[in-house]
Amino acid sequence: MNKKSEAGYSCCKCGLKVKRLKSLKKLNGGFFCRKCAKEKRAKHREFLKRDVLGLTKEQEEEERLEVVNKYSRDRTKRKRIERDKERQKNPKINLPKMKSIIKSKGKRVSSLGIYITKVEKLVLYKKLVQSSLDSKAANNRIQLLSDKMNEFKEKLKETVKTKEELNERFKLEWGKLMERENKGVVGE
Repeated sequence: MNKKSEAGYSCCKCGLKVKRLKSLKKLNGGFFCRKCAKEKRAKHREFLKRDVLGLTKEQEEEERLEVVNKYSRDRTKRKRIERDKERQKNPKINLPKMKSIIKSKGKRVSSLGIYITKVEKLVLYKKLVQSSLDSKAANNRIQLLSDKMNEFKEKLKETVKTKEELNERFKLEWGKLMERENKGVVGE
């Protein structure tokens, strides 16, 4: 048992002296310091696993892995359920994807910075499709616009010598064509 000495109380196993009884742990009728109590609990757990339950170290490791895997599966299941609930609260709006336009006539001329970009063609395509045209008719109109711009570019090459002026006139003509297209004049 515990002996009270001049210094205070002492551990039953190692004899460590402490001033307060609160510093000792009570296990099976004896008072032990923290280190000895930890060792005693570990030995008792080992005794229960080996002698009482009859588990080998391999079986113990398998059970530990099974518990870890079960916890992992449960955690992923909970995450999936939470994600599904979140998606039901805030459903994603799936817009139909617009058909991309193959850039055939609008290739860049390396000596000049003049061409109709793919983005411009896509914007025009979307506008045409939204104005109740089917994709074939929209592609035909875009092809017609590209042809007109190529003809205009060839005329400009003959008359204008500076790139800045060429770019400026090309952009002006493109803007005029877009205005006419919005009114429905081109390609009809």
